[in-house]
Amino acid sequence: MFKEFVSNTALALGKSYLIEKTNGVLRQRTYIKPTLYGRFEWKFYFQNSVNSTFAQGEISHAGTSGGNWVIHKASISVSPSLDPSDAVTNVTAVTFDSQESRRVLPDEEFWSDTVDFEINDGYIVWEWEIEGENIPSMPEDISPPTHGTVKNGRGNGTGLSPAWLQLSAITKSDLPFLATP
Repeated sequence: MFKEFVSNTALALGKSYLIEKTNGVLRQRTYIKPTLYGRFEWKFYFQNSVNSTFAQGEISHAGTSGGNWVIHKASISVSPSLDPSDAVTNVTAVTFDSQESRRVLPDEEFWSDTVDFEINDGYIVWEWEIEGENIPSMPEDISPPTHGTVKNGRGNGTGLSPAWLQLSAITKSDLPFLATP
């Protein structure tokens, strides 16, 4: 899948915390500036575990399994700004194995179905309703701008989103990246 779909964000969406319990359904919007604008086929990748550290590695929950939770529904849309009072356009449902909702199991990795979506300006808005325990998240101070009812839950972090926002694209070459451990 990673050969057919490439990331369309300049930001990593790694998870370094868990929301312990949602206390009901959480509805949240996350605003993300895309790298490329236009009409593409999109897929969204999810990883139900903590895969990152925090505070330059001093705080680490990496390798912690996510819990059992449910995606009740999800969509993407376009917003002209980060203001939650602005109306969103081009609202497009995101499904999982042709279903609106999906049960997520500990340590599970999965993709959404392909979504045909166009954005020509502004921000991609990832919006979903989720419920459950131990949902991987990002700390509020490093997550993309979010709005919603996530504060009704218990735990550290409020950045809830897919791990990767990918689009289909023709690539001319592969660029290797080198890193040291």
